[in-house]
Amino acid sequence: MVDATSVYGEQCVQGHTAMIYDRGGSKRWRQLIDMSSVRYGRTRDAFTDSEIVISGRACEAQASVLTAIQPRRHELVIWRGNERVYEGPILRVQTYRDRAVIQARDVGEYLRGTVLSRPYPWDTGEPVSDKSALMTERVRTILGIELNQPYDMITGTGSAATEVTVPRWENIDPPANVLPHIEVRRSETLLTRSDTLPFEMTLAEHLENLADGGLDFTTVGRKIVFWDSATTIGTTRTITDADFDGDPQITLEGTDHFDISHVSAQREEQEEEPVPGDPVPSVGNAGAEDPYYGVWTHLVSLSSENGSEDPTQDALNSQAQRDLVGRTPVPVDIRVPDNSTLRLGPTLGINELVPGTTVPVRATMNLRNIQQDQRLDSITVTETAEGEKVAVTLTSWGQTWAVA
Repeated sequence: MVDATSVYGEQCVQGHTAMIYDRGGSKRWRQLIDMSSVRYGRTRDAFTDSEIVISGRACEAQASVLTAIQPRRHELVIWRGNERVYEGPILRVQTYRDRAVIQARDVGEYLRGTVLSRPYPWDTGEPVSDKSALMTERVRTILGIELNQPYDMITGTGSAATEVTVPRWENIDPPANVLPHIEVRRSETLLTRSDTLPFEMTLAEHLENLADGGLDFTTVGRKIVFWDSATTIGTTRTITDADFDGDPQITLEGTDHFDISHVSAQREEQEEEPVPGDPVPSVGNAGAEDPYYGVWTHLVSLSSENGSEDPTQDALNSQAQRDLVGRTPVPVDIRVPDNSTLRLGPTLGINELVPGTTVPVRATMNLRNIQQDQRLDSITVTETAEGEKVAVTLTSWGQTWAVA
């Protein structure tokens, strides 16, 4: 058993190390030692926080480093063994009499600090209201512009008004170093809302809106991956009951089943005061009566962004079709209790656990002996002196079949 005692005679983590880097994650500033606890995670369609705690004499010994950390400039980088597993800008440093707490968010935080400075679609020679753009290609274009191309603004009033050029994350010193690590996987998903206005929202908010209509994204280390939610981005080995520290439960989840999907899209300016004669919202449709289950119907309302015209029927139908993926037959969820964890090892590593990845799960120690592909939605890793826990959230992703 690994000795979890620090040089100060206190208990600390052994499997993870943490370092403070300058913005961009290329230049190391300091290493933090003898952490009492560490927590980080990865989530599909969200940017995640992390936290490390240093306490006791280890905190006192590193006081000069801890008090010199600058949120919004420095980054926290976490290693698991020799694997770099999490990094991003530090949000806050809290100090107490006997401990210090450092909280950070993954590199998606830079996108939260980035405004959409131009109207989209951007001027490509096509009509601004053209709805034929692919969602993933739109994301690729916007990221390239808003992380790299400066914009001008007027500050001050009257005779003191001044034009100021605002540089972007990738052309300041040091750069945020986000754009070189972006991975956009092309898909054929059409946009349902393709017009946004300058300074209407941040880049992160726009991505979260697109996630309501078929885009998926996640952050792994310094990489942010974007893909079509109807597809998978990889597959792990088959996971069995023996890989879990706990008793997986199998749920036949009727509330996640439906046979027909309608996707309603309505411009924001139409929502506030509808009056007789207003145009009927555009609706996308998919599915049909199921001979066994019936006509359970799901309605999705997409109304997060403005647009000069209604989206096309093809784009809406494309979204509705994706909404039906995995809904019939009634989904079977294989879940583990909140206090259960997944055991990692030579055949299942931390960097294979990417949200959006397909995880084949086989359960044979239950009243139902089944196997089914699951989708990894999130992973949360915590470590204290007592050991490491890797908690995962899985959702059904495909057909189930009986196993002997």
